[in-house]
Amino acid sequence: MNTSKVRKNVANLSIRELNAFRDAVFTLKEQGNYDKYVTMHGFVSNLGHSGPAFLPWHRFFLLKFEQELQEINPNVTLPYWDFSSRNVSNNVSKIWKDDFLGKNGHVTLQWKQKVGAEGIREADKTTKTWVVKRDNFNLNGIPVLQTRINSSLDLNSFRDFSPNLERGPHGMAHVFLGTDRGNDQSSFATAVNDPFFFLLHCNVDRLWAEWQHEKKSNWQNSNAGIPFTDEELAQDYSWLGTNRNNTWPTPPNRHNVDSILWPWDGSRAITNNEATSFLPWRNAPEHLTPRKCLNYQALDYSYDTIPEDLTDTPILGVYENHLYDNRGKNNWHFVTLSEIDENRVRWQNRAGVSWTLTKTADRTKLNVGQDCPYFRSGHSQATVIWNGNQVSGILGPWNELYNFESSNVNV
Repeated sequence: MNTSKVRKNVANLSIRELNAFRDAVFTLKEQGNYDKYVTMHGFVSNLGHSGPAFLPWHRFFLLKFEQELQEINPNVTLPYWDFSSRNVSNNVSKIWKDDFLGKNGHVTLQWKQKVGAEGIREADKTTKTWVVKRDNFNLNGIPVLQTRINSSLDLNSFRDFSPNLERGPHGMAHVFLGTDRGNDQSSFATAVNDPFFFLLHCNVDRLWAEWQHEKKSNWQNSNAGIPFTDEELAQDYSWLGTNRNNTWPTPPNRHNVDSILWPWDGSRAITNNEATSFLPWRNAPEHLTPRKCLNYQALDYSYDTIPEDLTDTPILGVYENHLYDNRGKNNWHFVTLSEIDENRVRWQNRAGVSWTLTKTADRTKLNVGQDCPYFRSGHSQATVIWNGNQVSGILGPWNELYNFESSNVNV
């Protein structure tokens, strides 16, 4: 069962979820732990932008922020801002709200003291403020058309996809918030002062995750029976640092797949001739590299727009073909599905005959391996029958139904 935290569309959050996220952000700000993210982004410059590390660097950046919020409230996840939607209900914005993270223009977020407030009467709590500077954008506007996003998602290589997403949809969303002088989005140094920065970049990360998911699905459909590994993700990233043609040329190099990203490498950052040591870790440098975040599922989060892999669904167990209950039933009609690895399961009947099934991005399909005796007869996929989130059966050879009987493989 998938226990990862699911990141959701901010426009679809309940009032309770919106308030929980907002209060966690305000608490982090009041604790003095928010502003380090503003500083970190201000110094990263091209170590995390304008190159292949753009997406990995921000994936870690978001994750660290989310983890700190979860220390305040374990039920909070980072929501994403779908900037290809109006996000309105009855012509009223569902996301630009005074009682959430403010509207357009230069706004002052306010809340009652949260840190050290135990035992203090509400009337005696101090009022905290936070000035956020945005453009006077249309609250019901669409920053980026879906067709423009699709043009990024349709690109096949990371070398094309990453810069297209960074310069296109990502940049357009920042411009919508307001990149004029005096607004937060006008520079690296102030962009993160606006907490909506994290919702914007969460959507960018979601689009990358969706692109990765589609790549994985296409790869699996073309490589039946072969596990999809993290190495495939690293090969797709392509800046390996071992081949001169695949090495990011611009010094200082923090963009290759095994380059340790600043500031998690412990080095000083230099911006405008000012050197600073920035230590975002608590005990020692973490040595985070792009390779370590290419598989976002290994980081214990997922998105509500990406289907769960079949590794997270209850398909393992005992199945029985009842078509032959009254006519010649034999050991071939009793089947156990057991796990081979995270990508494959074994179909084995009581006669001792088995073959491999490979999971796909489509939770209703399992690719049949060439070790199946029926493969050459046309049995190349098995269909999983679902009743909600519970499996009810599988269509096996000759499209015959094998009913799910038990999850106990020892039955």
